[in-house]
Amino acid sequence: MSTAPLPPPHDRFSPLGESYAKFRPTYPREIFDWLANLIDLSPGREVADIGAGTGLFTQLLLARALRVRAVEPSAPMLEEAIARLSGYDGFTAVVGTAEQTNLPATSVDAIFCAQAFHWFNHEAAVAEWHRILRPRGSAVLVWNNIDQSDLFGRRLADLMKRYAVDGGRTIALALEVQAENVLFGKSASARKIFSNRQFMDYAGFVGRTESVSYAPKPGDPRFTAMIDELRALFEQCQSDGQVTLHYKTVALVGPVPAP
Repeated sequence: MSTAPLPPPHDRFSPLGESYAKFRPTYPREIFDWLANLIDLSPGREVADIGAGTGLFTQLLLARALRVRAVEPSAPMLEEAIARLSGYDGFTAVVGTAEQTNLPATSVDAIFCAQAFHWFNHEAAVAEWHRILRPRGSAVLVWNNIDQSDLFGRRLADLMKRYAVDGGRTIALALEVQAENVLFGKSASARKIFSNRQFMDYAGFVGRTESVSYAPKPGDPRFTAMIDELRALFEQCQSDGQVTLHYKTVALVGPVPAP
């Protein structure tokens, strides 16, 4: 059974900034080796990270000496990114959405979007991205998807689906396929899957779960039951006080079509 509906995407992540920054996984660096053969990632290139959140992916872009405009609508999430990344010369925080980035026209060479495209109004986002991209610019979409060929990952995904506040609506299957059709259409695009993993102690495991927007929060009548199941799953699967969560990280790259 579902409890009350979730708030809009912009609002539901606002209370999660600290836990998201602390407990969510980063992304494989190999993505950039692959992208380097497809788009220009030379130091100094200007790019946008749309739906940047707490800056997990932004930091990887900055580490490559790119100049990154991190666009995020949630003030608490963006504050986490600023606290972590303000020491980078190429970092600029921008309050905005995928549909209204508040960036100038033809101002970026590439757009990156990690773990966020499924929240957007796709038609409006495509129009806005086409506006801010320079000629021959590309968009890159990335997701960390739990690897459900792994027993631990499959059991965690099933647990989260059963406890999802909105009945599992936001647990999208094959998000990358939807995105490929919506964003890239019939234009040429490339796709690759990378292996990723996250090591967690019990506190990290619970924190990662609670950082999911559709997970029950303290005060929800199902929160305690979910925590009990998480503890049991952790105890069954831990080794030396840690569990390993495997991901299939999907990356897509291609041109943004004219609206």
